Amino acid sequence: MITLRKITLENRRAIFNLEVSEDQRRFVASNLSSVASCYVLAVNGGHPFPFAIYADELPVGFVQYCWIPYKPDNVAAKKLYESFGFRDNGEIFNDESITVLRL
Repeated sequence: MITLRKITLENRRAIFNLEVSEDQRRFVASNLSSVASCYVLAVNGGHPFPFAIYADELPVGFVQYCWIPYKPDNVAAKKLYESFGFRDNGEIFNDESITVLRL
């Protein structure tokens, strides 16, 4: 069974050591780099969601998702987030538009 699990102190090294095939390395960052980016996003107002992908009890992959809220009339914030690849998803949370970066 395929499941998503939190990255913990216990499983982090197994996740960091996972690699894609040589011909795909130019498309994605390492898992260690991606988890570090999640930390930076989290301490700067983002809401990253990194997960380990498991096939039964075997770690086989990594996936992450991130969103940042902003006030709808804050055009500068919207343009800034869009310049980094974030896109509005049409949701409003606490009177703020939600912009999502699919990673």
